[in-house]
Amino acid sequence: MATNLASVLPDITGWYRISCKYDPAFQSDLKDAVGRGNWSYQPSVRQWYVREAYAKIAVAVLKGHGYQVETTLLSTITQDNPWIAIFKLLPEEQARSMYRKAILVVHGDVSGLDDSYMKDLQNAWEEVNREEIENG
Repeated sequence: MATNLASVLPDITGWYRISCKYDPAFQSDLKDAVGRGNWSYQPSVRQWYVREAYAKIAVAVLKGHGYQVETTLLSTITQDNPWIAIFKLLPEEQARSMYRKAILVVHGDVSGLDDSYMKDLQNAWEEVNREEIENG
């Protein structure tokens, strides 16, 4: 039996985009689970959206319908260091570019900021790159 694939990924600020095959049973359950005003359907692009606070519920509903779900939930990314979330959400080249530009902003020799800002940036970059190497 083939596994149905789906994704729940950050999209516009405060909303997560749900991508899966047409599934009326899932759609009905999603509407019931998140409640009116917390979901949106855009027919022009055939995409469902849920508010950020309901992304985990959307994942649970998808899994309940047998989907294998790819997700990047901001709440599951380390909140101690926001750079991690930023780097994980960007394509690799954009993340690398942002990292290089951020160095010019937070480096103590350039900005006069204390070393903790640069350490957070460096630690996030190392963690994201370590995960990419480990995950191939």
